[in-house]
Amino acid sequence: MSEPQRFTGTWATDFEVNEFHEGQALTAEEAWRHQDATDRLWGTALERHASDNSAYVMEVEFVGRYPLCNLTQPGRDIIVDDLIRARTVERTPSKM
Repeated sequence: MSEPQRFTGTWATDFEVNEFHEGQALTAEEAWRHQDATDRLWGTALERHASDNSAYVMEVEFVGRYPLCNLTQPGRDIIVDDLIRARTVERTPSKM
């Protein structure tokens, strides 16, 4: 794993959706239709926002690490070690 670093941005998550927009503060509408998300977030620090059958768009700040080899293609994975701040922009029933 890489050295830990601090990240901020907008995270959209739903069943089979996991898109992190690093350094961007997006509205819910922008996050759901934004096409350039390349990162996915993983880790137990996110479980409460990814396990209740809801769709979330959140502004997040966290400490995380990149795997030395990418786990999935074509995007990058980020392992979230510590969720510092999470502000819900939108929470709706799952869109799937």
